[in-house]
Amino acid sequence: MTGRTSYSVARACILFMLLCFIAQLARAQRDNSEGESWLRWSSEHRNAYVSGYIEGYYGGYAHGCQEGARNLSEPTQPGFDNFPVNKCLDRKLDFTKGIDLTKDVTTFYRRYPVNRNLFIKEILEELGKGKSLEDIHAHPPFPAVASSTRHSQTSQEK
Repeated sequence: MTGRTSYSVARACILFMLLCFIAQLARAQRDNSEGESWLRWSSEHRNAYVSGYIEGYYGGYAHGCQEGARNLSEPTQPGFDNFPVNKCLDRKLDFTKGIDLTKDVTTFYRRYPVNRNLFIKEILEELGKGKSLEDIHAHPPFPAVASSTRHSQTSQEK
């Protein structure tokens, strides 16, 4: 390798590491934008989001199970439940437990302003696992955001 080539490779490596570092910082910093946005949306917009999320989740999950089972051997035990695709499908999240997901997400963001940094999909996933709003608040999938000016303003708007 010539000196110029090794210099270019070194520059590319440093640039790559810098971009990775910046991406980690951006990922680690969340503001209240998801919760704030949700609370500004109309009920129709919220319902459309939840419907789209659930449809996408179930469709993607079923497709993933089918693709994954394609490479597995037939079950060693008889029975419909022993097929790999069916075992996989049995582990999906359950959004059919009679809960009103749109109302629950709205209640969560209003009741716990400190958790407005949680992504809507994170709240839906936790609800799909059978967790209560209180459980999600007590053990959020991502740390809560400390009080900020924006947080205090939105808390007072309730």
